Amino acid sequence: MVCADMKKNLFGYLEDKLPADVQCAFEEHLQSCKSCSEIVSECISFEKLISKEKTTVPNTFAGTRILQRLESELESRNYHRRINHLRFLQPALITFSLILALFIGFLIGRENGLNVRPEGVNKVQTENLKSYLFISDFIDEEQTLLSNK
Repeated sequence: MVCADMKKNLFGYLEDKLPADVQCAFEEHLQSCKSCSEIVSECISFEKLISKEKTTVPNTFAGTRILQRLESELESRNYHRRINHLRFLQPALITFSLILALFIGFLIGRENGLNVRPEGVNKVQTENLKSYLFISDFIDEEQTLLSNK
């Protein structure tokens, strides 16, 4: 048997599926050819390693740790997305709140009837304002300005 035939029949030899005469020729070739015997010994060692790994029981906690890590990664990404949304909404909410406060202040001012125009102020309102602010006398600016000239 030559090396090329040996490589064709390698898996049959490893699985013991070769006819008896071919298997004898295969073993004779292995005794005479060092490179082919090394190939067969490596294949046998790989087979043993694979069969050992098949029987190895996986760590039961490894799967749990992996799933927990995946969940925490997904949750942290969602948290960062929520924070980004809030960064865009915060200025809009502050602006809306300020506009609403100004509008409410304007409505309250109109509702209470506060009129600061000189023609709209009567004597009763002036006296009420004086007593509320504890002011004894108002100085009329127009009279003060005219008297200084």
